[in-house]
Amino acid sequence: MDTPTLLLTPLLALALIAAVMLLSRMAESWQRSRSSSRASAEDRDLIALQDEKQRLLLTLRDLEHEHAMGKVSDEDFAGLKAYFEREALRVIDRIDSHQGSGVGAKPTTGPATEASS
Repeated sequence: MDTPTLLLTPLLALALIAAVMLLSRMAESWQRSRSSSRASAEDRDLIALQDEKQRLLLTLRDLEHEHAMGKVSDEDFAGLKAYFEREALRVIDRIDSHQGSGVGAKPTTGPATEASS
C-alpha cells in the first residue's frame, strides 16, 4: 500500500465512527423530545380541564347569586343549576381520570371544588 492510502484509511474509519456516534446521539435526543412533547400535551389537557372546572364552579356561584337577587326564576334556576352541576361533575371525573393515570397529578387551586352548595 502506498502512503496516502495508509493515512486515509484510519481517517475514514474515524470519520465513520464519529458520524455513527453523532447520529446515535441525535436519535436519542429526538426520542426524548418526542416523549416530553407528549407529556406537555397531556399537561395542557389537564390544565384546560382545571380551567373548565373553575369556570363552571364560578358560573354556579354567579347563578346562585343571581337567583338570590331575584334575577333568575326558580324554574330557570333549577334547570340551569342541574345542567352546570352535571357539566362540572363530568369535568371533575375527567380530571380524576387524568390524575389517576399519573399524568400531571397537581392539586388545583382556587374556589371551593364542590359543585353543589
